Amino acid sequence: MQKSRVRQVGALLVGLALVAASCGDDKKESTDTAAPTTVADTTPEETTPATDPPAAGGELAGMKGTTPLPPEMTQEFKDLLSATPTGSADGGLTDFNYGSETYDAVIIIALAVEAAQSDGIEYASFIVDVSTGGEKCTTFVDCKALLDAGTDI
Repeated sequence: MQKSRVRQVGALLVGLALVAASCGDDKKESTDTAAPTTVADTTPEETTPATDPPAAGGELAGMKGTTPLPPEMTQEFKDLLSATPTGSADGGLTDFNYGSETYDAVIIIALAVEAAQSDGIEYASFIVDVSTGGEKCTTFVDCKALLDAGTDI
């Protein structure tokens, strides 16, 4: 009983620490308190507006970035995402990053719930079953029909 209580308190403290760590905003405040007082005291970097691109050969020269947006995302799929209540609210959906991954995750969870015949924790053990091996299906309706027929998807 004592160990159980200690574990519960420990889990609560970890959860609260995670919540506290996620609070706040993304805006970084300057910690530099010694701001230049005259133009003569500034360096060229301090007088360049932040919107100017870095000079050729500057610190970012040769850097490459990535985005999680798959190149095969079709306009039809973007329209499907934009038609959702969240996608059509407040001016529409403008960023499709992680859209495919999120859509897939939601569909897999929904199929696991269907396979488990429960929306409780039991569905977790069906996630691998509905996402590997078996007969390929590409839409929730098609996959659910196969599940209902007893087919391994």
